Amino acid sequence: MAEKQRRDRGPGTTRRRTHQRNGECANVATQVPAFPSGDLKTKQQAVAGRQWASVIDLAAGYYAIRMDDEAIPYTAFHVEGRGYYVYLRMPFGLTGTPTTFCEMVATALDDLIGKDLVNWMDDICIAGDEFEDKFMKVTKFFQRC
Repeated sequence: MAEKQRRDRGPGTTRRRTHQRNGECANVATQVPAFPSGDLKTKQQAVAGRQWASVIDLAAGYYAIRMDDEAIPYTAFHVEGRGYYVYLRMPFGLTGTPTTFCEMVATALDDLIGKDLVNWMDDICIAGDEFEDKFMKVTKFFQRC
């Protein structure tokens, strides 16, 4: 945990303050299972050169995942002059966030990955040479979401 010293206004007085970065304590105690995402270059080559392509960034999807009740206290942070807060949804900055998010995407889109779309972390590409075929893939993706 990062520590800083601050000199108070009175001469010779020093007060020690402790600052915590987002999720730092939780990250130290977290064991994250590896989640294979595959080779990015191979995934890019699978959609390269297609006539039509749609790229979808799911970055805000991290906030759709609820925190486990027992993990919420570990996300606490303080805002000067406003008080203490906790995350109820998964924030960026926690060690396990990318793995948890990738597992969620893989579970939700399992039968589409590799056939109708390619994914890498929080990015999805749906590509095709025929507009109608690609449009059907995009429609199937959004119906799933």
